[in-house]
Order: sequence, then structure tokens, then C-alpha cells
Amino acid sequence: MGQPRRQKNLPTGPPAPSRLDQILDEAAKSLNSKGVSFTTLGEIADRRGVSRPALYYYVKDLEDLVFQTYRRSCEIILLHLGLAIETGGTATSVVAHFLDLALAEDAPQIAALGEIGILQSTARQTVLSLYEGAVARLAAVIDTGIARGEVRPCNAEVAARTLISIVFWLPVAPRWAAVIQPMSRGRLTDVAKDLLLHGWSRDRRAAPEVEAIDLAPLSTAAFSVFDRQSIVEEKRRRILATASRLFNRKGVDATSLEEIAADVGATKRALYIHVGDKQALLAACYRRSYEIFLHLLKSSNERDASCLYRLTAYHEAASIVQLREDIQPLRPTVGYESLTPPARSEVDELSTQLIGQFSTLFVAGIKEGSLRDIDLEATMLILPGASSWLVKGVVVVDAEGQRHIAREISNLFTIGLCAN
Repeated sequence: MGQPRRQKNLPTGPPAPSRLDQILDEAAKSLNSKGVSFTTLGEIADRRGVSRPALYYYVKDLEDLVFQTYRRSCEIILLHLGLAIETGGTATSVVAHFLDLALAEDAPQIAALGEIGILQSTARQTVLSLYEGAVARLAAVIDTGIARGEVRPCNAEVAARTLISIVFWLPVAPRWAAVIQPMSRGRLTDVAKDLLLHGWSRDRRAAPEVEAIDLAPLSTAAFSVFDRQSIVEEKRRRILATASRLFNRKGVDATSLEEIAADVGATKRALYIHVGDKQALLAACYRRSYEIFLHLLKSSNERDASCLYRLTAYHEAASIVQLREDIQPLRPTVGYESLTPPARSEVDELSTQLIGQFSTLFVAGIKEGSLRDIDLEATMLILPGASSWLVKGVVVVDAEGQRHIAREISNLFTIGLCAN
């Protein structure tokens, strides 16, 4: 009897990505590397080797391209999470597997949802519903792990939001830290898993309880009505806080000066008087953002306490300011490409300064024995993603709720998710 005839056209692996998938993958790379402002349909068509008229068979316009890219990114997250859950194991192994799948070098590109505000209401709600679905499903995994004793007691929703926020953040992370050399996705993934599961404290039995940093110097309420200069500075603070909040939620292009002026109860002319045009406003928001974080780091370093204590105080305060609309700093990378070259250089210098001071504190903690010797460069790229969801307005809480969320995020990095 002869050899059986070899069947043809049998699948030998995952199906090849469709032309639309290829287009959206290219769009995700462009959105992550330079934002909506500098992404064009023509560039996407050229990179994928399709004619511009042919591209319109798949997308109607740039906004539709952004919508489809954001929607696909959420669907990819849900797919990876579903596969990790189906594989089974402990809750912590599901989390680790999810991060491996979502952040793999050959995984489809995930676009950070940085400028979702440009989308019309229905499209925006579609993307947010998918995003919230992923948060709810991951939170259920963590809750199950808590019940089984695999995960330490924690707020599962906050942990899930933080984990997913990091996954969306990592593709854009290199843009905010020019001083850090490019590194492989595998290195970032390994460090993220280690941090999120085990934390950076040498003693995982409990995270330190810290006295909150005084945020009054950063608050819009901290001024004198009898001092003219103080009033001018207060108006400028309110403009920058409002602009930062709107830029964070909608992106720079989708936020007009008229909208900022109306929100702050001023005129467009007043914005020009106190800050300048939109480009000057964006640069001022960036400058203020780094001033806030440098102030918090300085305040924490003034504590006569261990480096772990000081790091915890900083981390909690850094989360709270992002939840407070009267203080909220600008999220890293928002409109970065729109800055003038001198402004971009200044932002890079401030970023380098913050990274340097944070690194000094962390290295001191390793030497004193309160912190583990971890990959600090990778950690610095991961950290901003942990709290980037705080500025999107998806969770609105009072002062007590803000402290609780900040504490939960800090605990996640201090002692990790693992129960032991």
C-alpha cells in the first residue's frame, strides 16, 4: 500500500493577519510613537504598500482609523486575557501568562488609548465598554485568587486597572524617558511580572503606613486674596490644571483654547495673557507636571525614615495628585511631538532630573536593605503606566477614596500580588 496522499491547504499555525489587521497594526505603531497629530492616512498606506484610495475601503477617515485601532487593541487585550484564563492555574499564574501574551515581541501591536477624546460619543463608548470588560474580567480572576489564598487581600478592581494600564502604557513608555536606552519587550515583561507579583520591598509581610505628604503648596486653594502676585499665580495654576486635565482626557488636538477658557471661567484672551498660545500652554503644562513630581520627591526625601518609607510616601502622593482635578499634572507623552524643539529639550531635561533623583533614592534603599535589587531602568519605564489610568476620569472618588486607591497602587509595587 502506497503512502497516503498529502492533504493540501491544512492550517500550519495561526492565520495570517488580514489586510485590515496589518493596517491597524501599522496605525497602532504610529499612534504609539507619535500620537494622532502626526499620524496620517497617507503614511499608513505607504508603509503597508496599499494605494491611498484602497485604504478608504477599510477606513473612512483618520478618526475612523483611530477608532478601529483602539477597538482592536481592547479586543486583543480581551483575547489574551481569555487565553490566559483558559490555560488555568493559580490566579497569579494567569496574571503572569496574560502579561506574557499581551507583551510578547511578536504580539499584535496594542495602541495606548491616549487620545480617545477625539472619538465621537458612540465610538468612544464602544472602546470604553471593551476596556471596562477587560478590567472586570481580570478583577474577577484576582478576586478568585484572594478567595483561594493565592493572592493577598487587596482591591481587585484597582489592581486590575493598574495591570491593564501598564499593558497599554508599555508600547509608548520609551517616549517619555529619552535618557533610558531602548530595551527588549521581554526584559520589560519579566520586570513587570516580578514587580507586580512580588513587589520591591525586601520584607513582604506588610507595606509601611506613611504620613501623607502635604499637598497644600500644590493646591489651587493655597493663595492669598490680598496679594496681587498671588492672585496672578493662582489664575495661572487654575489654567494649567484645567488644561492638563482636558489634555489628559481628550488629547491636545481635540481640546480647544475656548474649551479650556470656558472650563476655568475665563476668556481666551485671559489664557494668552497668563500663559500664551496653545503650544506655550502645552509646554507650561509639562513644566508644571515635572515640578509637581519633583516637589513630591523632595518632600518625601525630607522624611527621617527608611528609603522604603520615603518611596511609599512619594508613590502614594503621586497617585493622589493625579486623581485630584485641582492639581492633576499632565500625563507623560501627551502632545509631546507638538512641542517646539527647545520645549522638548527642556521636558527631556526635567524627565532626566526626575529619573535621576528617583534612582538615587532607590539605590540608597537597596544599599540600606529595605528594597530589593531590581532592574531599575526597566522599572522607571513601567512606573508611569501604573497610574496613567487615574487621569482619565473613569473613577471619581472623594478624598478618602483617593487615599485608598493610592495606597492600593503603592502596595501593589511594594509587596506585590502574591499571598506569600
